Amino acid sequence: MKVIAHRGASGNFPENTILACDKAFEVGADIVEIDIQMTKDAQLVVFHDRDALRVANDPRGMAELTYREAKELDVGTWKGFPKISPPFLEEILERKYPSLIIELIPQNFPLESDHYLEKRLLTHLERYNTDLGAGYISVRTVDSYQFLKENSSYPVGLMQKKRPPWEFIDLVREYGIEFSQIRWKTFDDEYWEMLKETDTKITCFYADTPEEWRSLCSRNVYGILTNYPGKLKAFLKSKKQPTI
Repeated sequence: MKVIAHRGASGNFPENTILACDKAFEVGADIVEIDIQMTKDAQLVVFHDRDALRVANDPRGMAELTYREAKELDVGTWKGFPKISPPFLEEILERKYPSLIIELIPQNFPLESDHYLEKRLLTHLERYNTDLGAGYISVRTVDSYQFLKENSSYPVGLMQKKRPPWEFIDLVREYGIEFSQIRWKTFDDEYWEMLKETDTKITCFYADTPEEWRSLCSRNVYGILTNYPGKLKAFLKSKKQPTI
């Protein structure tokens, strides 16, 4: 089972930063998950929220900011660190991390029409000859999923988001979804079995406690997204130790 660092080691470090990504791999994460948005001038920034209020005390969203303005944000102080600017996708790809999940967060502004966000992502991945390793590109819509499957060789996953389990399972069956990123607490035993029967690779968002990890280990999922990858890695290692 894969230990997937949710926005890097975000429990202890500023999320979606190079520091959080580095630390996640240092403590044994198999995959780091990051979020990608597009700025006003069509640059791909590693950032999750619709605005920067929570992590940078700035009410503006990335769609309102240029590259230079986004680089002026401080996403480190809120977590007790010195000033850290949000990285851009090329800064992540330059580091040649062993395995990434890249989650696309569209903001529904005109610049994203005609799959421009997906096209920009593929241009970056090709430019840096990127290997996602055990990861994939994570998207929210079937339309985005199909575009990426038709126009690249990269593995692609679909997020459940607010879909009820039965609706999501129907999509997985109909479109042969490769990776399924689910809100696992919405799945009862019956839905778990139905999803497993599709042979999709299941990643679970997210789990941070031993009780949650124990439950998901019994489900034999592909991977767990967690804010504490070091703790999850230690938990999985302890489960493999022989009992006396």
